[in-house]
Amino acid sequence: MRRKTAVLGVLSALLAFAALPAMSGAAPNESYNYDFFQNADPAPPAYMPESIWEGDLKDPEDLHAGPDGKIYIADTGNDRIVVLNEDWSVYGTLSEFMNGGEPDRLSGPRGVFVTADNRLYVADTQNGRIVEFDERLEFVRAIGAPESDILRKEFTYIPSKVAVDRTGRIFVVGPGMYDGIVEFDAQGKFDSFIGVNKVNPFTRISDLFWRRIMTREQRAKMALFIPSEFLNIDLNEQGFIYTVNGLNSDSPLGIYNANGVDIMKTGRAKPVGDYADNGTNGGKSTFADIAVNGRGFYSAVETARGRIFTYDREGRLMSIYSRSGDTQGAFKHPAAIDYWNDRLIVLDKALGRVTVLGKTEYGELIEQAVGLYEEGKFKEAAEVWKKVSRLNANFEPAYAGIGKALLGEGDAKEAMKYFKLANDREQYSNAFKKYRKEVLRNVFGRVMNILLLAAAAVFVYRKFSALRRRVRGEEHEANA
Repeated sequence: MRRKTAVLGVLSALLAFAALPAMSGAAPNESYNYDFFQNADPAPPAYMPESIWEGDLKDPEDLHAGPDGKIYIADTGNDRIVVLNEDWSVYGTLSEFMNGGEPDRLSGPRGVFVTADNRLYVADTQNGRIVEFDERLEFVRAIGAPESDILRKEFTYIPSKVAVDRTGRIFVVGPGMYDGIVEFDAQGKFDSFIGVNKVNPFTRISDLFWRRIMTREQRAKMALFIPSEFLNIDLNEQGFIYTVNGLNSDSPLGIYNANGVDIMKTGRAKPVGDYADNGTNGGKSTFADIAVNGRGFYSAVETARGRIFTYDREGRLMSIYSRSGDTQGAFKHPAAIDYWNDRLIVLDKALGRVTVLGKTEYGELIEQAVGLYEEGKFKEAAEVWKKVSRLNANFEPAYAGIGKALLGEGDAKEAMKYFKLANDREQYSNAFKKYRKEVLRNVFGRVMNILLLAAAAVFVYRKFSALRRRVRGEEHEANA
């Protein structure tokens, strides 16, 4: 332990780091959102850069914020894990450790994850294993490649990302692992594969078409049609697995339950980042990482253009942070993202630094409005959504939120107006059906009242006529 403490102290002292002071708050190069017709509309930024931490990192691949506020960075090129305190001072580094009385070391770690009880799990990629450490960064155990008769003969195990749920189940993804997410039980024994990435049907159709017109030699050289791999994962508090999917998958992002079923809600469109058929902002997005917070919002960072797309639990696009480059608050090659103290932290692989993004008033109002609605506080949610719409008149989810709140309050007629502004045809239809029932119910009551009055009038008239005829008859007989 004395030897390890000395190593940690020396490495910590040698590690160059700088937590820059709060930034001036310059606006991103572009902040926008998409309307119903997939047109990009200008929008206020939901996040703004606050500070940057720079250290002696080499090709870092991952970061994770622990429950105690510490930040864990997979410093891949330096074969170590860097741990930062909440104030961004260096807590320590981890590269060498004792394993069963023998010296051991990490090699090219590409993934980190910290559990609720501060257990650190490292995807020790080049060593082909998952390594667990306790809160003092002491070695606990190493979990090697899965062993089972169900594994393909060609199966290769290259663990690159890891996540652990509250029950201790360990989930691992990596390049070439097309069978799904590898699941180990709490004891580290291989259990099964979770989820299989659905391949884009257009990719398959194109593949089949070209195979029909190719020669036998060309078909032999063509790549086999196989499912896409998972690139990254994260877990929410309920244990649902949020994933970044490979290029051939049907959707770039996914949410899987314990049974491996994709339960992602897609709103009016799938969460895809920028639309591939919209050339305004560069087309199809390629994501590197995904993170989910306690409010049900999740953010995915794009590799090439340095954009962050944030969605609510319904899969509705809430905001886009976009700033590419090497200036403060910009990204050159973002590799990882996580939520930290109600902020976003982004690891840039090329620049070797971590950027802290804080929510603006606009971003905070959006989360408040969604949260109030989910709590059943419809009236309060509508008021907050109105504030959002005043900051961004182009933000269709704000109008949809007001409409939902009004519908929850029972005002279907007024809700229809806001659903129309939001171009939300499904919700407009729902509101229209409720309004139609109200109208029919009111009209039916009035019509029934009129019919009852008419029937009563006819009944009285007939009784009166019969009585009058009888009286006349009696008078006629008396006169005769």
